[in-house]
Amino acid sequence: MSDLFDEMEIYYETLNDRPDIGWFLQGHIVVEFMLRKRLREKNTNKAVELSNSGFYQVLQATYENGIIDIERKEVLEEINRIRNKYSHELNYRPTLKEWIDLWESAQRAFTDMTDGLEQGLAVLNSSLSIETAERFHLNEFFVQICHDLTKK
Repeated sequence: MSDLFDEMEIYYETLNDRPDIGWFLQGHIVVEFMLRKRLREKNTNKAVELSNSGFYQVLQATYENGIIDIERKEVLEEINRIRNKYSHELNYRPTLKEWIDLWESAQRAFTDMTDGLEQGLAVLNSSLSIETAERFHLNEFFVQICHDLTKK
């Protein structure tokens, strides 16, 4: 019975106010959608072949088809690694340093059209933890990435 209680406690912990988990998983879903869309435009056969494949296979195909460069691929791989931690480790809590490192990598790899990455990075650098960071600026992370993925 103790194991069940521990498992339920971890589950309930994931339901607490977590500014990181919801927007991150949503952002990952949208990025995957955009990658699939771009792949379909460039290589329909490959897109159909990968219709039931996971994020990593789609990411690899977009790189192999020249849709994204190596720098963007590496940022998207890191996003996927973090998504996997959320999915497979219910008690995963990213550190502020992880977030800052990710934002800095994204800022180097993607066009920051509306300064969303710069503003998000400023918020992170002035926050004591992920939980105290302003949620709006965190959402801008994926907005900027997806904006770049819409370019042909």
